[in-house]
Amino acid sequence: MFRQFFCTSCLLVCLFCCSAILHAEIDTVTITWNPGLCDEGCEKLVQRRLEGIPAVSQVVVSSGQAVMYWKPGEKFNYLMVRRPTQLVGIGIDAMYVKVRGTVKKVGDKVTLTSIGDGTKFELTSAPAPKLGTYTQYSAPELYKLREEQLDAFLKAEKEDAMVTASGFLLMPYRRALQIVLDNYRIEQETQ
Repeated sequence: MFRQFFCTSCLLVCLFCCSAILHAEIDTVTITWNPGLCDEGCEKLVQRRLEGIPAVSQVVVSSGQAVMYWKPGEKFNYLMVRRPTQLVGIGIDAMYVKVRGTVKKVGDKVTLTSIGDGTKFELTSAPAPKLGTYTQYSAPELYKLREEQLDAFLKAEKEDAMVTASGFLLMPYRRALQIVLDNYRIEQETQ
């Protein structure tokens, strides 16, 4: 009786303590498409196709959107998501990601390297519109971090802190994966 209790307790403690290790580095990948082009039967087919991606642990599909929960340690690749949706006949309008990792400044860019799988994402912000001028959103070189974001990431790099970033992928079909930040959180080490 005591032995069974002890083993169960050890297992629970191990699961509780290792939850950070078991947590996926690339947490979620969300895609959106025109909901008018995909009825309920189409959405079921989208779900089935996306569940067939080896790196995906769970898929939730609803009205023009699919949220994929990524398995720990699995690398992200745009084509592994694009191909199944193409087979169904829908086009991806936008792709959002939530990633956890470490940041590093290389040249004038800040990269977030997903822990465990090593997928690299360049962190950027959308160009700020200026009153009375046209703002170009199709040129990736115009997407730069704001000064306060850059300072926060440089501090995180210096402290070797974990960063969780989320946002949409800018032109994900290109070789470089760029996250246009919606939100980010820098985890402070507790002692």
